[in-house]
Amino acid sequence: MYTGHTDRDFPILPGHEVSGVVEEVGSRVTRQRPGDRVGIWVTEAGFSEYVRVHTDFALPAGDMPLALALAEPVACAVNAVEIAGVGLGDDVVIVGAGFTGALVLKLVLLKGPRRVFVADTRPESLERARAIGATHTIDVRGEALLDAVRANTDRVPADTFGDVGEEDEVGADVSFEVTGVQAPLADVGDATRMAG
Repeated sequence: MYTGHTDRDFPILPGHEVSGVVEEVGSRVTRQRPGDRVGIWVTEAGFSEYVRVHTDFALPAGDMPLALALAEPVACAVNAVEIAGVGLGDDVVIVGAGFTGALVLKLVLLKGPRRVFVADTRPESLERARAIGATHTIDVRGEALLDAVRANTDRVPADTFGDVGEEDEVGADVSFEVTGVQAPLADVGDATRMAG
């Protein structure tokens, strides 16, 4: 859609992670006041001039620039990394090096991983991932994610996972798929070691 072309029907009301200034509040709202700066989540129409949102989905933005008040994507990235349980010395795969992938990468690096593999199709995104701290970047247009991860991860001790094949003893401890499309999910599963 950002290129000016879409297969969606019009009218299109984009915008679900936005920020702004509270214009009015309902009579029972106590958390926000007119003039408060907030980051909000709505299902659509966030880029409209005005949008109505439930008070629970309007989070204080404080003094930060409103362009940076993207509470929902940051919350998603934090939640994903915390639930995944990335630990010190883990090998981590992140498929997708866009905005959310970059957030996940920054958060993963705070956990002290051994190796972080970031895969994408866009050279500029992979370059940014390297600058942030990815140890391995994989352009999946010309290199297989599975091959790159298996070639660069250590084999776990024999019988760690019982009677499994050698291919299940190498791979990432934790993997994230943040592209939002279906195709990479099988690759992410294959690139993750048994019990990862």
